[in-house]
Amino acid sequence: MIPPYKSAKKLHILILLYSYITLGLFVFSLHAHADESRDFLFAKQAFEDEFYEIAEARFLSFIGDHPDSDRIIEARLLLGQSLFKLGSFDRALYEFQYIAGKPEGVVFIEDIIYWLAETHFALGNYNEAIDYYQDSIDKFPFSSYIAYAHYSKGWCYYKTGEYDKAIGVFREMAEKSPSDILASKAHYMICDMLYQMQRLDEAKREMNFFIQSFPLVEDTGKVYYLLGETDYKLKGYESAITSLEKAIVYSPDSEWLPYAEGRLASAYLKVGWPEDALSHFEMCIGLWPREALSSTAIFGKAKA
Repeated sequence: MIPPYKSAKKLHILILLYSYITLGLFVFSLHAHADESRDFLFAKQAFEDEFYEIAEARFLSFIGDHPDSDRIIEARLLLGQSLFKLGSFDRALYEFQYIAGKPEGVVFIEDIIYWLAETHFALGNYNEAIDYYQDSIDKFPFSSYIAYAHYSKGWCYYKTGEYDKAIGVFREMAEKSPSDILASKAHYMICDMLYQMQRLDEAKREMNFFIQSFPLVEDTGKVYYLLGETDYKLKGYESAITSLEKAIVYSPDSEWLPYAEGRLASAYLKVGWPEDALSHFEMCIGLWPREALSSTAIFGKAKA
């Protein structure tokens, strides 16, 4: 029989040993958790600072080192976005589809649906993109993505040549989010498509609305140019001159400037102001001396 004091001593040793083991495991767990948290935050910071190549490498490392992390879904979502920003759209699509198929991915489903739409759009899969954008619009009407989802859905229809559908979507987006930065771009797209379809009276109304509503945005000069072209085709030559002059002032370095100068010269010729016509034909030739447009300008200059 073991004396009572020896049994008590043995029990005390066992308790101490258990305590040390438990403490060691706890300390190890703390260190492991600290490493996991540090690795994730490092990768996320790289992503937020737009160092996407570093973010990609760090998220891949995190996923490999911490496969059981409770942040693994978020890591894969950010990895997918990093790949998207780097133009690796097929790999991005794989990541978004992977986490969409995981039950725990439901926490980020709003982001996943939107990024699936964006990635399909980037890959030219416009029908798939439309479905995902619509899913995003239907399920998350108050999402921070909502204006972008409407706008990009409109672009899908534009890309497939379905202009009437695109106009409807752009108009809906602008009406629902009139103060959003994309509202002016949506209205610009409507102006552009109406002009391309030669629905000139509608186009003119839309362009005048744009100029009144968005007098100082990036596309204002381009809309003045389109309005000038529209007025010229409607034989409103004096109105065309006014709009084209403003277009040149608003956007003096634009790629369409030679066309604006050439059309402006033709409009001056139509109203019987040959000296002004001559000046703008010369500007047109000077901007594009070896292009086909210059031949038209030279002919117009001769007529002036």
